[in-house]
Amino acid sequence: TYADGDDDPDVIRIPTAAQNLVYGWTNQVGVAEGEGYVLTGVSVTNAVGTFTAFATPDDDHCWSDKSRTTKEIAWSIAYRTATVTVIDATKAPNDPEPYFHTKNEGFLAADQAELVWTAWRTNTDEAVGTYDIVILGEKEQSGYDISYVGSTLTIENAPVGPTIPEDE
Repeated sequence: TYADGDDDPDVIRIPTAAQNLVYGWTNQVGVAEGEGYVLTGVSVTNAVGTFTAFATPDDDHCWSDKSRTTKEIAWSIAYRTATVTVIDATKAPNDPEPYFHTKNEGFLAADQAELVWTAWRTNTDEAVGTYDIVILGEKEQSGYDISYVGSTLTIENAPVGPTIPEDE
């Protein structure tokens, strides 16, 4: 006889893993709580990868496969997709190299300070013209799958200021 006084356990469905979880700062739940079983290993915060939850039926229940053994349930959190794009820059010949700013899309605000990439132009030519800026960084950083997009540096002659007439 089971704890509820029945001679047969109540049959419950084996829990399944949550789908489409993506990296974030919130608590991610990989397997939902339910009636008739106890869960462990079901949530993490600020992580990516594959995890294992364990589900065990309580004293009054058995699984739909008629077993009462602990079930391992694999669940995962995917990398969040993000893009870092270098913003086009301009300078005059022989001026110092400008700082290459980026436009960052898909990142959580708290994570942007921790990510690392480097941008530079492909040559040191100072002739008037347009030159490629490349950007490199690790594809997978701190929970992100990052795409990097380069841009251009335009070297153009410095504008000529207005002519100031001389006093007569």
